[in-house]
Amino acid sequence: MKKIGAILLIGVLIVGGYISYRFYADTYKGEKAYAQVPLEIPERKQALNNQKQPVSGLYSLKYALTFVKSNGKTQVMDYERTDKNPQPLEPNAYIEATISKKRIIQSPVKIDKKEIPEKAFAQLNNRKTTSDN
Repeated sequence: MKKIGAILLIGVLIVGGYISYRFYADTYKGEKAYAQVPLEIPERKQALNNQKQPVSGLYSLKYALTFVKSNGKTQVMDYERTDKNPQPLEPNAYIEATISKKRIIQSPVKIDKKEIPEKAFAQLNNRKTTSDN
């Protein structure tokens, strides 16, 4: 009986460790990705807390950004700037951020298009050309 309990305990620890690692990797392990800011500036709205209640004095701008990773794969993510007077991202500018599968880990910063890896830049231009048609 003790052997069965020990085997079950080891099994639970292995499964729990694996699930914890997957959660960490999907949420916090990030890689650099690149996007081009849309031409349209989003509407400034009252910021909301986790319970969807308005936060006094805070406003936000919400973007849907299509990021391209160095390997050319794309990932669409929401990005929200919240402040008393949030400043929009520069329209049509190129940005770099560190993203995971679930979130933006490091906020986007403006970069020169020369800093974007070739494969990612080609994918950004391909996406832009396709959406223009």
